Amino acid sequence: MLKNRLLWIPFLAVLCACGTGLQTIGPLDSEPLPPAPSRAELEQLFQATPAVAQARPAPSSITDVSIVRDMNGARLVRAGKDLTPSYPEIGSFEISSERKEIAFSARRKDNFDIGLVSIDGSPVNWIPEDPADEVQPRWAQRGNKVAYFVRNRGGDFVRTVHIPTAFQMLTEVPFGVARELAWDAAGERYALSSESAAAGPRTEIMKYDGSDRRLVAPPAVRLDLTVTPFAGGLLLRPPSSAYGEKLPLIVWETSKLNAWDGHRGRLLGGVRAASVVAEEITPELWTEIQATPWVDPAKIYLVTESAARTGGAPPTVLVIAGDGSVPSGRYRRVMNLISVEPAVVKSFAARFIAEQLKGTSPRVHQR
Repeated sequence: MLKNRLLWIPFLAVLCACGTGLQTIGPLDSEPLPPAPSRAELEQLFQATPAVAQARPAPSSITDVSIVRDMNGARLVRAGKDLTPSYPEIGSFEISSERKEIAFSARRKDNFDIGLVSIDGSPVNWIPEDPADEVQPRWAQRGNKVAYFVRNRGGDFVRTVHIPTAFQMLTEVPFGVARELAWDAAGERYALSSESAAAGPRTEIMKYDGSDRRLVAPPAVRLDLTVTPFAGGLLLRPPSSAYGEKLPLIVWETSKLNAWDGHRGRLLGGVRAASVVAEEITPELWTEIQATPWVDPAKIYLVTESAARTGGAPPTVLVIAGDGSVPSGRYRRVMNLISVEPAVVKSFAARFIAEQLKGTSPRVHQR
């Protein structure tokens, strides 16, 4: 009997090594994410587009305003003089040479609002606030208009305000993130760069009220997927499916719900699958997934920065998570948990899941 027990010891050691040993991964692809155009590049579009050609606006000559941060918070200062009280944070500001006025984005309580203050100091006037963050104010060089972004879970908005009359216009970026904006010299049009969960960066030109909207630089990558709200996140799904078809599902944790992700885009562009993009993985999310009839329960994957943030994933879900204890270039698999270096979670997951869904195994070398 003792002899038989001793025979089990080498077998168990091999079994444990296979389950918990580190495995080597090959070179991973970098994220194919074209950078969003800069403000200067957007301004150049007005030179290159005959229908809206304008002289390039001159930059503001007022350059001695800065954000000062200390233990009391953040405030705007010019030549040693405080222009604003201290706020928990000031995100950005811009000066209108024409109006001698500063538009700035400040967090007063729970979100950022847009305020106006004279360059010589005056009481701060707040543009009517929105419950969402209002950021990145951009003055038109003429016309007394300012534009800024309203961050929204269902997609950002561009709000333009005619300051003398307080007249406002709102333009939607459906399920997308607004990145940069530049006005033409006349203050009648602006160029906008944006991206979405289903398409890479794109550039449009439109009138300040959102009309006559023209796509001048389409996204380099656009997924053939519909985007709809799902359990507090977004669902990216093929627009049509066969009767009774069961689709693999990739749950992708992200800090920016509506933003493009090149690794996820490469994966979804190469396999037939759906994806849920979520800022937080919760038990309620799994409940809704399990109640979705077209999801293949044997092919659900979770890509997350940490195994501690799985939200109580069902045991059948294959989790790919970041783990700082895993050396660079390796991964560890224990049951349905794959742990990799946090910096490569997304690139590793994109390749691993793609190979799984193509019916192949990862090309790795056992160590």
